[in-house]
Amino acid sequence: MFYYQQIASLVSALVIDKFGRRPLLIISQVLMTISLTTMGLFFFLKQNNDGVSPEGLDWLPLLSMGIFIFAFAFGTGPLAYTIQGEILPPEAKGTYVNIPVNLYD
Repeated sequence: MFYYQQIASLVSALVIDKFGRRPLLIISQVLMTISLTTMGLFFFLKQNNDGVSPEGLDWLPLLSMGIFIFAFAFGTGPLAYTIQGEILPPEAKGTYVNIPVNLYD
């Protein structure tokens, strides 16, 4: 899964100047939503089938997680820190940018 993050970060760095931040964030959020919805649907079907995975869909959670990791590393992950650094005043950057890093990383 580490390679998904590396590839997504590289792609993000290459296309951010061409398309802008907003489309990157929107695409990232949509892909993350689709992947988590798909994974939730898989486990919902599994739970309602007495704990037996839907036939032929054992690969679906792994693919969903890979897409989620790729989408996060593509837009939401790096751009959230960039945008925070630009909107916060200089004297507050160190404190407020550090809070999500410590909470979520």
